[in-house]
Amino acid sequence: MSYTLAIDQGTQSSRAVLFDSEGEIVARQQQAISINRIKKDHVEQDAEEILNSVKKVIDYLLSELSSAQRKSISACGICTQRSSVVACDRQGQALSPVIGWQDTRESEWLHSLRNDQETIQSISGLPLTPHYGASKLRWLNGQVTTRNDNQMLLAPLVSYLLLNLINENSFFIDHSNAQRTQLMDIQTLNWSAALLEIFNVPQSSLPKCKPVSFSYGDLLGTGIKVKAVCGDQNAVFSGAGNSGSGTAVLNL
Repeated sequence: MSYTLAIDQGTQSSRAVLFDSEGEIVARQQQAISINRIKKDHVEQDAEEILNSVKKVIDYLLSELSSAQRKSISACGICTQRSSVVACDRQGQALSPVIGWQDTRESEWLHSLRNDQETIQSISGLPLTPHYGASKLRWLNGQVTTRNDNQMLLAPLVSYLLLNLINENSFFIDHSNAQRTQLMDIQTLNWSAALLEIFNVPQSSLPKCKPVSFSYGDLLGTGIKVKAVCGDQNAVFSGAGNSGSGTAVLNL
């Protein structure tokens, strides 16, 4: 019997679920996380709290398993809340709170991009709105400073988690989360120079774009291979299975 580990980091909680080869749940763990609604348009979360909650649910779940079960985990998939971002350094230390996907603090500034709306949507596939990551990343770039001359990274939440969860200390983002930043060119599947200029976001501070299904590395020294990363709502396509209606099925 082989097993697949699924990690779901959402707005209100982090979860780890182990499935057997028949798709049945073998074990699960969940931990709630807090949300700080500072005011109507400012919504933040604690980056370390989120990261620690993910680590805890993984540790708690694995501690429930026998040695044979742990050794039989063939793959891990991670899905996360989309459009939430954080600034961090190369070592994965958070330099800011997580700016939540519900945060709209840059609404007024976005009005200045009215003449660029058509260009932005044609490249990114997304309409202009403060809910996406681009304006939040711009805000972090202008507000956050680094310590001890470390380079600041502008990290969609999934990239911050991968930087801290993968042994290789890699700074990656999958295409589904990259597209949600409104900075990715949906034709090239990479960062758009034009959009980066419009939003004043340096490409050197962003993660490398990778496919959803990709060998991301080992999870927290467990030897479990992370083979897929996806935005939470995008992951529904995988979870729904082969419904016969054109559903995309991701094989881990």
